[in-house]
Amino acid sequence: MPTLIIHGTSDKTVPIDATGREAAKAIPGAELKEYDGSAHGLFATDKQRVIDDLLSFLGSSDTGADQRSAIPMSQTAY
Repeated sequence: MPTLIIHGTSDKTVPIDATGREAAKAIPGAELKEYDGSAHGLFATDKQRVIDDLLSFLGSSDTGADQRSAIPMSQTAY
């Protein structure tokens, strides 16, 4: 299943190496969007970019949005 993972490279709360990059490797077909220099809380700091990337991802496949998963990794509790 196509999956979008959005993660800031400077996230100290949920480090990208241990979470976002590992999830992208483990999920077949996953697309990782790295926000260079962004920390935790992308919805506050990069709101428009997150929206644009989500809309682009949801509209980029013939499979339809109902079969896609988008998980902003910096917003996921561990």
